[in-house]
Amino acid sequence: MVVLRLRHARIVAATAVMLAMAACGGDGGTSSNTPGAPSASTLKLGVCVPNGPGLAGVGEGIEKGADLGAQKVSADGGPAVEIVPIDTGQLNTDLAMENAQKAVEQNGVQVVLCSGSNVVSAIVPYLERRGVASLLISSSATPYTNGAKLAQQMQALPATEASAMWDFLASGGPAARRVGVLYVDYEFGQSMATAAQDAARKAGQEVVAVESYPQGSTDVRSQLAKVLAANPDAIFLASTSGDDAGLAVRQGRELGYSGVFLSNSGAKTAALSSLPTARDGVYVSGNDVPAATPGPLSDLVARTTIHALLTYDSVVEAGTAARAVGGSITGRALIDEIRRAGGSAPTAGKYTFRPDGSTDMAFGVFRVSASGFEQVHTYTPLAG
Repeated sequence: MVVLRLRHARIVAATAVMLAMAACGGDGGTSSNTPGAPSASTLKLGVCVPNGPGLAGVGEGIEKGADLGAQKVSADGGPAVEIVPIDTGQLNTDLAMENAQKAVEQNGVQVVLCSGSNVVSAIVPYLERRGVASLLISSSATPYTNGAKLAQQMQALPATEASAMWDFLASGGPAARRVGVLYVDYEFGQSMATAAQDAARKAGQEVVAVESYPQGSTDVRSQLAKVLAANPDAIFLASTSGDDAGLAVRQGRELGYSGVFLSNSGAKTAALSSLPTARDGVYVSGNDVPAATPGPLSDLVARTTIHALLTYDSVVEAGTAARAVGGSITGRALIDEIRRAGGSAPTAGKYTFRPDGSTDMAFGVFRVSASGFEQVHTYTPLAG
């Protein structure tokens, strides 16, 4: 395998591809006609990378997960994968749009792996107009509910996350009759908070308080105090990261709250599990990480976020589809092949892709413990 690191892109290609190109004196612009041979075409894949307070682990997981996925595609016979990072800052939609346009119009990407609900909602319409496929490592349903044809969900939606958690509560989980909600005030947090309230009310529970805090906050004591004044026996944290959830758990315990904390998959990171005060009565929903997950990827997920696995799987899905498509790689052809193959690519997780852009996937609930995250519940049916 050859890894070339460029200023604006990373290319991971099979050595066999490079040698074949050199032997033929070609420039890689045509595909081999040999059955089973790797395509000399290059899959140009844009990857949205966030950074900033509370998002460093997410960004690292995405970048390194993409590299591991490209290595897997290479090991399986190609095609060459060119990774084009798309800097989205602290989920800044203007910056994301500017850099997505550069990736499409200057680098010629055929597919974009996009995270951040507000970023997804902002750039997917542009990608659709340009014929670029998008794999959404995000819990936003906005693109395909708005009619996007080239977008496929790679993460569970808020309703699924909430359903998994409340299915756990109804199946022997902690008793919760009075529920408070604390959420980060941006699109994902708002959607997740709404889904949690809907699930609680459907279960016959009373939602006693709902408070929000700005993204990037370093102190949520005032919001927590308002929630605690309503005397909840469970607090749902609609968080973008383990840093956010960990902050709320730590400060909640400091304020004297000894009840249960519940949260979503974004919180399932080492920043939460390494917090001593989180090791009693803290539960998060999240994607299953199969026991057969390759060691480097499993370690990366444990150190960063589930975004690492979702990015890895997205790259493998796109690369496998590109190999099947052959020489002419387009966004339309990639999405059609991903849906036709029905989740048969050699990904770490398991997915069933629906024609409307939604996706079924393995999901569960995890308890924070001294050893990390212990799975205590599997949610079925799987609904994306």
